[in-house]
Amino acid sequence: MLDGLGEGLAILLTWEGIAILVGATIVGTLIAILPGIGAVNVMALLIPVTFGMDRDHALMMLVVLMGSAGFAGSITAILVNVPGDSTNASTLVDGYPMSRQGRAGEAIGASAAASALGALFGVLVLIVSLPFVRGVILAFGPAEFFALSVAGVALLATVSTRSVRKGLIAGLLGMAFGLIGINYNLGGLRYTFDIPALYDGIPLTAAVIGLFAIPEMVALLSQGESISRGETVMRGGAWRGVMEVLRRPGTLIRSASIGTALGVIPGVGASVASWVSYFTAVRLSRNPETFGTGNIEGVIAPEAAMDAKEGGSMMPLLALGIPSGLSTAILLSAFTLHGVNPGQRLFESEMPLVWVMLLGLVFANVATSFFGVLFANSLVRLTVLPTIILGPIILVLAFIGGYTSLFSFVGIAYVLFFGAIGIAMEAYGYSRPALLLGLVLLPLAEKNFHLALQINRGSFSFLTRPITLAVLAAVVLALLAPVIWRFVRRRWRPGAVRAVSTALAAPPGELPAGRYPIAFAIVATAIGAVMLVETFRYQPQAQVFPILILVPLIVLGTAQLWMEVLALRRHERGPASEWVRPAWWIGAWIAAMPVLMWLIGTIPATFVYVLAFQLLFDRRRPARSEVLRAVVVSGATALLIWATFVEALALQFPPGVLRLP
Repeated sequence: MLDGLGEGLAILLTWEGIAILVGATIVGTLIAILPGIGAVNVMALLIPVTFGMDRDHALMMLVVLMGSAGFAGSITAILVNVPGDSTNASTLVDGYPMSRQGRAGEAIGASAAASALGALFGVLVLIVSLPFVRGVILAFGPAEFFALSVAGVALLATVSTRSVRKGLIAGLLGMAFGLIGINYNLGGLRYTFDIPALYDGIPLTAAVIGLFAIPEMVALLSQGESISRGETVMRGGAWRGVMEVLRRPGTLIRSASIGTALGVIPGVGASVASWVSYFTAVRLSRNPETFGTGNIEGVIAPEAAMDAKEGGSMMPLLALGIPSGLSTAILLSAFTLHGVNPGQRLFESEMPLVWVMLLGLVFANVATSFFGVLFANSLVRLTVLPTIILGPIILVLAFIGGYTSLFSFVGIAYVLFFGAIGIAMEAYGYSRPALLLGLVLLPLAEKNFHLALQINRGSFSFLTRPITLAVLAAVVLALLAPVIWRFVRRRWRPGAVRAVSTALAAPPGELPAGRYPIAFAIVATAIGAVMLVETFRYQPQAQVFPILILVPLIVLGTAQLWMEVLALRRHERGPASEWVRPAWWIGAWIAAMPVLMWLIGTIPATFVYVLAFQLLFDRRRPARSEVLRAVVVSGATALLIWATFVEALALQFPPGVLRLP
């Protein structure tokens, strides 16, 4: 396996090779920090640039872009609760609460160290395992992939909220949204209700931004405080985070192993790896109740798994030519363009190229993490910025990310729609990550479900395959364990039936405050019912898989609705939340940006929106210093948007109806 290492190093250590390594790392890091513009988009945009490059340098550049995005995307997840990409969504569960506690530097340091060490682990496993990986991959068929997809959603539901039922409703609702659009397995459109905007399905980027960015901005703007609530962000916190990772070798190695193993499986992706690693850390923790409140292991586990996954994902790509996700699929297309054939011949005659890519992947992860730790104390200052400065900038990036998801204002409409859903889910205790994972895994689950049915000639006997059966049994056990444990802890006495009902109901105090706490259960159940009625308009073979999703969604939604009605009758409601500003006022400011983009164009709208937000949102007369600060911040923001998106990425934004000069 060491054949070609010297030649690979010779390619890397040229001036051109070093320049590409450093430049691609910087570009990948900066782009991954921007919400909605991840490594996949950058790789796709820069493939035409590689046409005139040397083959080795071209593929190295794409691998470095892929490797630099993992940790970079976690920075915004930790600082402002907005993941740079869907793969970073698990990091914000504990990373953002750490920022709220004034521990942003510690979280960034832990994320950086876990990412770098996880990537090294994944590449080392890749180097050792390449000769044997073919047989392992071939052991997984469509049935196993289907079971893993179901397990991902179900197991996340058990750890992402206090109520397993609410977690399952969120996951199933996400899968129901994933059914919308073109049926790529059987053909035709479904659940579009003759609305053209739904023909292509739900754009993942817009859904991620809406679910996480909009609710967080509403919360911050309503309270009128900075992210860290004015607490002092201590210097040196990044290095404390690094030391915390080194003090937890078990968590690091276990999470990296999970990421590498799942990365080998085609189609599973980094999102699944990070979530599986996260809920494994929760299950094995002595204090599982601390997760979601700022437990540093909730940052270490997903970050180590996510970057270790990149090494694992290269195994099926190099050995079999099978991409395990979007980034490796783009890399495979670059292989084709540059005449590289994965497989045995690659290892026989192209080992220098293999080493160039592996060493480039290691460099990208280590360099990104090093710079993250080095500049962490500067980055954490974002958490003490007043909301009136940070809020409009994040909203601008959110809407631009939504627009670029479809290059249409429909993408912004999706951001607003999922923003409203995210606000309701946050208010009523439902799991936003579970909904997102359901949306991500639906295509994988449905594709492999139909493939397994075809292979078994329409029989469901594929569910009894050993690996499939073991995975599904583990899911059932995980779902039933909390209910069984609560019931066992209760003493058997007359009225046991009532005790079981109480154990299945929402725990006292779980029901959040609000005028209509049953609203989300009604909406989720109604969506499932409408889609189920629509299902019977399709061909019989196209009804099976949607029914498997929609019927449980309706049943669980109805059960949750009944439990919440009982809780209302018992007056089990949480304390009322404090709203500093009325909801209609915040909603008007959020909706103003898309209107300005439509009227005068993106760049002028950015300047006007950020400026007006700072001067008028508080509804008081600003001081002269505040006016000067507002002009500088809005001008810098507009310049950043122009330089990054328009110049660097050559993205075309709407010029605006009024066409201002």
